[in-house]
Amino acid sequence: TVAAGGGSICTLRDGRVRVGPESAGADPGPACYGAGGPLTLTDVNLLLGRLDADRFGIPLDLAAARRRLEELLAGLAELGQTPAEETLLGGLLEIADERMAEAIRAISVRRGYDPRDHALVAFGGAGAQHACAVAELLGVGAVVVPEDAALLSARGLRSAVVERFAERQVLAELEAVADCLDGWLDELAARAVAEVEAQGVVMARVRRRLAFLRFAGQESTLEVAIEPGRSLRDAFETAYLEIYGYRPESRAVELESLRVVASSQPEAPAPMLPVVEHDAPEAGGRRVWLAGAWQELPTYDREILEPGARFAGPALVFERHSSTVVGAGWRGRVDGARALVLEPAAAPAAGGETDAS
Repeated sequence: TVAAGGGSICTLRDGRVRVGPESAGADPGPACYGAGGPLTLTDVNLLLGRLDADRFGIPLDLAAARRRLEELLAGLAELGQTPAEETLLGGLLEIADERMAEAIRAISVRRGYDPRDHALVAFGGAGAQHACAVAELLGVGAVVVPEDAALLSARGLRSAVVERFAERQVLAELEAVADCLDGWLDELAARAVAEVEAQGVVMARVRRRLAFLRFAGQESTLEVAIEPGRSLRDAFETAYLEIYGYRPESRAVELESLRVVASSQPEAPAPMLPVVEHDAPEAGGRRVWLAGAWQELPTYDREILEPGARFAGPALVFERHSSTVVGAGWRGRVDGARALVLEPAAAPAAGGETDAS
């Protein structure tokens, strides 16, 4: 996950125009929120026609955003630089796109993943305004914009699983306490479930029973899942062999501690809706700065697009709190989860699953 979004501040520092990493946050927020905030990426997108002030969900002050832009232009003029407004705003977009792409590339490669093998999931207020450009920089062949993407983090927090654990230190040889394990685990399970239910959760359940084991004389432990019908010692020795490549002979196994994890029930996923392919109905047109020029683009209303709706870029898809910029050479479709899936137009038409990793 890369947090480079609409609140990223656009400023002049040390003679250079920069985007982020500082953020205006929600208070004061972007200049267009009308609370005295700085020029941000949200303001840039608004000034370039990529956001609809009438559909945003809160009042947006275009004049306030323009005043902050004029301050930045004045600062550049003092340095002898006089770019046109659109040139500066377009440059800010490019800086932001490059920063997002580089951050994604660094995180993915560090974990052994090639971004080109996965889809890019765009969420947050500004994610979908930059997703196609970032995907092109990364060589990614699919972008997924979830339903109500601007509020995805809040929705996730609301539906997040509540988890608590109870732990008992043992510090004894495993064989010496084998007869005590069931009783201790039952006691820990009762405590963990009670702590979850204390959060106002009903139907809490035990998710994992864990043992922390080591060979006698060692300090570090291995976490081993306790599974019915499986020898705990065998599970530990197998895990040890997989990690270290050998297994000490004739060494006692020590149980350092036990842990039981309980949690609330996760929300059941919404059922997939039937997909019937059809041309998406246009909602109008809009003048937008895209690919270095002002263009008249078709617009679509995300809230009335049904599964199976398809359209070609360049285009804008508006929804409450955000918008999706679909670049030239891209096409969009709505899948059975009401997610907006964007793909290069040259790619084979997708009908199967999308790997949104």
